[in-house]
Amino acid sequence: NNALDLSYMFYSCSSLTSINLNIFKTTKVSNVNYMFYKCSNLQILDLSNFYSSNIMYITSIFEGCNSLTSLDLSNFKFVNIPLSNILFKSLTNLKTLKLCNIVIYSNSEISNLFIYNNNLQSLYLSNFNAKNTILNMETLFRNLVELKYLDMSNFKIKNNTNMNNIFLNCMKLETLIFIKF
Repeated sequence: NNALDLSYMFYSCSSLTSINLNIFKTTKVSNVNYMFYKCSNLQILDLSNFYSSNIMYITSIFEGCNSLTSLDLSNFKFVNIPLSNILFKSLTNLKTLKLCNIVIYSNSEISNLFIYNNNLQSLYLSNFNAKNTILNMETLFRNLVELKYLDMSNFKIKNNTNMNNIFLNCMKLETLIFIKF
């Protein structure tokens, strides 16, 4: 209940196949850097009750979790979290990612947020809000060659956001939802 720092908690626990953190009290946690880093056999990760409003440090939390095929962070509150280019790096078997309700308050470089996620097929980014900051989204979805579905409904950004080549090589993209963009 008093945990502040969960960084490196499961670092390189390559034999883990399932983690359910529903019993964890995470209301005071501010650091989850490398928490699941290189959990290469992790297939099921339940973060549905993970309280994230106080998280400020989240570098490479999922990097190297190559067995994850689905990740649902729709209950995560990305309020103080600085989104970084390496947050979802190299989730090579990830097919579905839900990142709803993200609010970005500081200038962010997210141009490579989904880099090396070549098997990603469905991406949910509804209620993304970066309207009060400058955001570099250049090549954000670049080389997501298997991406078929992208929900960007209620996506709010500033007019000066860099979106050059944002969909470069998204050859299989069939459904793109822009409601209130």
